Amino acid sequence: MTKRLQLDPGNPPKLGPAQVARLDAMTEEGIMAAALADPDAQPLTEEDLSRMKRVSRVKTIRHAAELTQEEFSKRYRIPLGTLRDWEQGRSEPDPTAEAYLMLIAYDPKYCGCWHRRPVERARSTSVSCSGVVPG
Repeated sequence: MTKRLQLDPGNPPKLGPAQVARLDAMTEEGIMAAALADPDAQPLTEEDLSRMKRVSRVKTIRHAAELTQEEFSKRYRIPLGTLRDWEQGRSEPDPTAEAYLMLIAYDPKYCGCWHRRPVERARSTSVSCSGVVPG
């Protein structure tokens, strides 16, 4: 009976000196042979790759923010049609839009408050645009 381990990416297992030495001594061929011997980690075939869909980065950012297209479009002032075109691969964000999307991915709350008027931001009792609680 095989025991399966549940790994936590935020807390990887600690390797002992012998394990580290064994891994460091492996050649590229040895690594490939070990990977091919693992039935749960077989490399993808050309057929597998042809069936897979690439998910756009924009869609990944939107999903991470847990927003619909309409909500994301409104919050970040990106035209809905443009957002849909980016997500469906019909067009790509230009460098300025790409930088804006990187900011959204890094700090969605900060970028999301730009749509409010300055008076609304100043009166806010929740976390401000700078991330500092007023008071």
